[in-house]
Amino acid sequence: MIKSPLPWSMRTHLRNLLAGTKILSTSLAGLLAAGMGMSALQAAPLAVGSSVWVGYSPFYIAQAKGFFKAEGLEIQETPFTVGSDGTVALGAGRVDVLLSVVSDTLTLAARGRPVKNLIISDYSDGADGIVARGVNSVKELKGKKVSVEFGTVWQYVLLRALAINGLRSQDIQLTNASGDAGTAAFISGQTTALAIGEPALSLAAERGKGKIIFDSRQLPGEVIDGVSFTQKIISERPEDVKKFMRAWFKGVDFLYQKPQEASQLVGQALKIAPAKVLTLLKADRVLTLAENKAAFFNPKSPLYVVRNARLNADFLLKSGVITTIPDLKGMHDNPLLKSLP
Repeated sequence: MIKSPLPWSMRTHLRNLLAGTKILSTSLAGLLAAGMGMSALQAAPLAVGSSVWVGYSPFYIAQAKGFFKAEGLEIQETPFTVGSDGTVALGAGRVDVLLSVVSDTLTLAARGRPVKNLIISDYSDGADGIVARGVNSVKELKGKKVSVEFGTVWQYVLLRALAINGLRSQDIQLTNASGDAGTAAFISGQTTALAIGEPALSLAAERGKGKIIFDSRQLPGEVIDGVSFTQKIISERPEDVKKFMRAWFKGVDFLYQKPQEASQLVGQALKIAPAKVLTLLKADRVLTLAENKAAFFNPKSPLYVVRNARLNADFLLKSGVITTIPDLKGMHDNPLLKSLP
């Protein structure tokens, strides 16, 4: 959010200084004040909503290594423990940027919210799924109690898994719970199954004596995470958006060039062991700058996000989650990324 250009104390100091300095003309004083206001405006923090996910490793690394600060960009981070809360905050303009899921941003756009995906952080390749106890397949979930956080990518994964296996949400006892609450409920035996992402997916399987019966490897190209921006921040502060992008991709480079140190930094953010981070990254493909350019600008690439987002949109429309498909090309129109060397 753009804050007042000058704090009150600074304004008072400037007023007193100018009043006591005879050699400054009124017009020069005005120019100085305007210049300071513009500088403060440019230095306003970028409000970023974050959440715990291994695919957002570049952000955690960029924060820890000072890559954003090196770009002259201050980050005002708001962590969201409930994923849908972040989506609501982005749609309401309470954050400028959200570490998000493409299908969630798509849902916002379908409801008329002016938001865009400008970075594809990762493609899930087994890092999201369904863990269950006492059943061996998704088909066996019929009539069973299944927990998921509504309005998240995990609900998308669950609905897709049910559809693939000839079931609907009405065929199960579906309960809405946050990721933490749903994981605790599964481990304590209150539910038969849970749709969730890593690291909770493996934790629930281990501590709840369950097994993973479905994961995102069975939905190739459909579970896409990214970084979403409000159109307001893109229009008003395009250079700051580019600074964010440059710092992000420095984080990506660090992840691949120094995996051991990177896993320690990410482990601290996720509160898991570095070795676990490296394991999770095998099931979650973090995209480089070159891969992002392929995802946004090369329709022939398997990473092409407009085509893959269409898979999300078609299913969400069929399921009644959205009533219209937004302009997917417009949502991913990305000249700022194209301008990066």
